[in-house]
Amino acid sequence: MFKTIRYDFRFGIYESIKRYLLVALFAAFVFVCLVFDMVHISVLLTGSVKNVWKLPISFADVVLFELGGYLPVSQNAENRLSFPTIWFLSIIIPCYLTLSYTSRDLSGSGIQVITRLQSKSRWWLSKCILNITTIIFYYAVIYMVIAAFCFVCNFAMSFIPDETIFSTEFNAVFLASQVTDIQMFVALCLMPCVITIALSLTQMTMTLFIKPVFAYIAICAYLASSVLCVSPLFVANYAMPLRSSAVGIYNFDSVSCFICATIIALVAIVVGRFRISEMDILQGGKE
Repeated sequence: MFKTIRYDFRFGIYESIKRYLLVALFAAFVFVCLVFDMVHISVLLTGSVKNVWKLPISFADVVLFELGGYLPVSQNAENRLSFPTIWFLSIIIPCYLTLSYTSRDLSGSGIQVITRLQSKSRWWLSKCILNITTIIFYYAVIYMVIAAFCFVCNFAMSFIPDETIFSTEFNAVFLASQVTDIQMFVALCLMPCVITIALSLTQMTMTLFIKPVFAYIAICAYLASSVLCVSPLFVANYAMPLRSSAVGIYNFDSVSCFICATIIALVAIVVGRFRISEMDILQGGKE
């Protein structure tokens, strides 16, 4: 089992290091978008573009502005529909990275691995571990790149956003005194990661029943629906830091997030395990 996991890491992560370079470029793009947004904020608050570097910008502001998601129309100052494109991309990119883990392996060397393991369940478990590790690496790269840019630009390395900047951008009140760094760290970094893991495992299980492209479309549609539907039934709401209880506008708390993500992930793993045990891998995955 250990050799199988090492094999997955070699070809799934180490051999695909170029993918993480692209992820780093995406994180850099996120930071550039933040700078342009702060130019508008600087004009609103100080009346000059030149004062953008004097704003009390922090790591938390970068994440909330670009990866924080979206407040529903009722909370929007302009009362018009918009879509959190960068947040949407930040979720579907890791789902795309893990999309073909099972189908590609079964059409390649996966059959030999299963034969040597003498267990489809162990093979499936190794793919789940690879999936989870990939998502963790993805978010680690994103946050490390953003933190590096914040350090270079002399932005505060704080998980607490600035109240004035927050209210100007989102037309909502944020009380920094009522939240701790740990609570904001969980909302900004951990909750999006665990929800993405749950969705990615669900998607990987779906590829055992339908073609990967259809599973990917289904996940994308579910994410898009979560933007409009502020409900725990759409767990992607937990992946939006703006809607977390730490920010204080909605009550999507971390405990419920971890419980939902754990249940979804375990169900996906168990269903996938039973599905793969019924599949005839020598006949192209048919029952």
